[in-house]
Amino acid sequence: AQRIIELTGTKAGLGKASSRSRISLLDWIKVCIDDKSRSGIKTNHYVAMSKIIKAFDRGSIRLNDIDKRWVSDFIDFMRLDYKTSSGKRLVENSITLYLKLLSVCLNIAVNDGLILANPYIELDRSDKTKKGGEERCFLTIEEIGKMIETECSHFIVKQAFLFSCFCGLRISDVKALKWSNLNTNNGKTYATLVMKKTRTQLNLPLSEEALKWLPPRPDKYSPDDCIFNLPTTVQTIVARWSAASGITKKVTFHVSRHTFATMMLTLGADLYTVSKLLGHHNVQVTQIYARIIDKKKDDAVDLANGLFDKK
Repeated sequence: AQRIIELTGTKAGLGKASSRSRISLLDWIKVCIDDKSRSGIKTNHYVAMSKIIKAFDRGSIRLNDIDKRWVSDFIDFMRLDYKTSSGKRLVENSITLYLKLLSVCLNIAVNDGLILANPYIELDRSDKTKKGGEERCFLTIEEIGKMIETECSHFIVKQAFLFSCFCGLRISDVKALKWSNLNTNNGKTYATLVMKKTRTQLNLPLSEEALKWLPPRPDKYSPDDCIFNLPTTVQTIVARWSAASGITKKVTFHVSRHTFATMMLTLGADLYTVSKLLGHHNVQVTQIYARIIDKKKDDAVDLANGLFDKK
């Protein structure tokens, strides 16, 4: 308890979350490690988790600043960006373990009154269980052209998917997008919204290509009307449409977001700008797309290998 008082200015068990103690997440984990060590519990995995957190944000996050978005970005970092000292990626079992230990530390903080709730618990199950370490599927410009040329059984799905390919919004945000979210400033149209997954405020400029795929605004409408009224079978429709386009990749609606990111980087946009357009909290999460582009460049250059070898 004395250690907690020194770090937080709050007596364990009696503190108030509203007092917003200044303890960092790493310092709090050290408190938990010390307590568990005194109880004879092994803490080597807690120490390993601390190193990953430090690599993620240099240990700058305060305990009471951790939210659902930070945890989600941390999960992406472990799955897509972090490498061990031997240069290997974390296996899924290790990621699951570190998330469990992080949740334990956050639960203790809740019990001690330092935070109101454990943000990890608020994550959707899909965010906690998705597999990482895999190359993200995206469409090339040629493949986008094929899908544009191919008829889709539900034109509104085609509009929504291609709109996302040119603006990067997730399906949850596309579904929730209202006419009131669109505004024009100096001749440029913007989508202003709070992203569903991360609760991030986004003021997204829309390109001419994105605007082409907006449904026509009805003569009579309410500003709170949704722009895209999508059926519940969106994923099945997208899969069948992409297959009809001759694309062999496993295409889901979320591929449109990956397509936007890789396309922007391929066309020369810088990583920081693309990160802001995607609404990422941490630019490290966006780096996975830069690595994909670099890998494609390497593969392209290697195509010339051996062309002029003597036969």
